[in-house]
Amino acid sequence: MEDQEYITKEYIKNITGIEATPDSVQQLLFFMQCIDTSLKRGYDPRGASWKRTGWRANLYEVMKRADRLWQFSWCDSQLDTNDAIDIINYAAFYVRSYQEHPSEPWGKWGDPNGPAVM
Repeated sequence: MEDQEYITKEYIKNITGIEATPDSVQQLLFFMQCIDTSLKRGYDPRGASWKRTGWRANLYEVMKRADRLWQFSWCDSQLDTNDAIDIINYAAFYVRSYQEHPSEPWGKWGDPNGPAVM
């Protein structure tokens, strides 16, 4: 694990120019678990599925997972790693989608209250 932490610390410094803290190293290692989950699920390598739905659909996915996370973790006192990781991934998809296409909240699917676009 020390090698992984050293490599991660150097990576942070090389990318940001800022000296990594132990907490930032652990945070990035956790984010890598989120990437690992995304890769293992076999999503389109170019992100077609999350891009096609627009930023609002990705925000909706965050809310769905947050509701489940609340139920499992807050109400039932159970660790819910799966939904927590999904929230992080969908939050990243949301931000990226909004930054790339802010005027297309529903993506190629179109507004659910409007005519079907598929």
